[in-house]
Amino acid sequence: FNCFFIQTNKYSNGVAILFYYFVELADSMLPGRTAALCWVFQVTVIVQTGN
Repeated sequence: FNCFFIQTNKYSNGVAILFYYFVELADSMLPGRTAALCWVFQVTVIVQTGN
């Protein structure tokens, strides 16, 4: 889940950390779905921060 580490360089907060653990858990149950979750997370971060 490489995109998470890219985001944490700019947005290091509890929500991102919790999201990381959620995705790690989801990845173990739903292989192949993390790419979509990563995209949603990146869009959410962009919308919330205005960056």
